[in-house]
Amino acid sequence: MISIRPLLAVAVAILAALAVLLLDKREKLRDAVSPLAAIAMFAIVASMAPTVLAGRTIDLRLFEILPGIDFAFRVDALGMVFATVSSLLWIVASIYSIGYMRHLNEHAQTRFFACFAASLAAAAGGAFAANLFTLVIFYEALSLVTYPLVYHHEDEEGWAGSRKYLVYLMGASKSVLLAALALTYQIAGSLDFVAGGLLARVDASASLL
Repeated sequence: MISIRPLLAVAVAILAALAVLLLDKREKLRDAVSPLAAIAMFAIVASMAPTVLAGRTIDLRLFEILPGIDFAFRVDALGMVFATVSSLLWIVASIYSIGYMRHLNEHAQTRFFACFAASLAAAAGGAFAANLFTLVIFYEALSLVTYPLVYHHEDEEGWAGSRKYLVYLMGASKSVLLAALALTYQIAGSLDFVAGGLLARVDASASLL
């Protein structure tokens, strides 16, 4: 089944992040964005449940990068579980974080809420990824938008943690991940998630030989 709803679920969180930034000086409206967006995102995700529970998938292909590499979404049972849990928790976390941030009079609240919403967009995109390429794109995006959350307090401990974050996630692991991505594409000729694994077709061809 082809549907735009996986993209809408991601777009709601992205638009929420932008709205938070635009409403920086209007705190009450800014703080209302996250809970409302969280409810909207959960409703979109929940609307796909009947299709998935019926044993079908929801697909959306946006564009092709290379032969065998598309930027595409596919909603299956595992992705639905992750997206449902994360979108439901966003409702609870957004309500709690508003009270928490206000009570402690935390600084950079706009940055916090914007990055938080953007991280949910990346998480939903990863959950609905139809292939390894799309998953890596959203994983990289998640790494970037969560970085400001690591150093949020901007104290010595926060900056120390952020430096480790850059070394671990933005350093060696990224270079190894990209190399593995290229190698997989070279061997399999595709990065689509399929039953049996990405190399299932290669193993099948080898057995025929």
